Amino acid sequence: MNLSSVNYWSALVAALVSFGFGFIWYSPILFGEVWMEHMNINIESINLGIVGISFVLYFVIAVVTAVFANALGCRGVGGAIVLSLWLGIGILAVNMLGGYLFLSVPWQAGLVDLAYVYLRTLIFCLFACLWVKKDTAKAKA
Repeated sequence: MNLSSVNYWSALVAALVSFGFGFIWYSPILFGEVWMEHMNINIESINLGIVGISFVLYFVIAVVTAVFANALGCRGVGGAIVLSLWLGIGILAVNMLGGYLFLSVPWQAGLVDLAYVYLRTLIFCLFACLWVKKDTAKAKA
């Protein structure tokens, strides 16, 4: 596993796409109102300074996902789906669910978060498995 196998343009675009997806997911258009209601959050209490930090974190997740995808040889849509199931549900969602049960987070808010985390992971995996660095793709072929 090394960072030289990562297509950083792919990771950057994956971070941007997942960031935009999160903006829509947690907006009033989709699940924002339900999530805020059950988490007892109002729009005024959200710290917008966190937004920039979130993007950097998404980029880190995209890079790490690409490292895993390359190390495992995951390619194509099928590879992305399998990798997203292992990472998104097998690790992230199970970890979040344990914390949510401990903190007594309402199931509605937890479901919104868990679905978002899985779909965001799928986005990262699709970019990592489809937009591969050329020399990495040849080495795995």
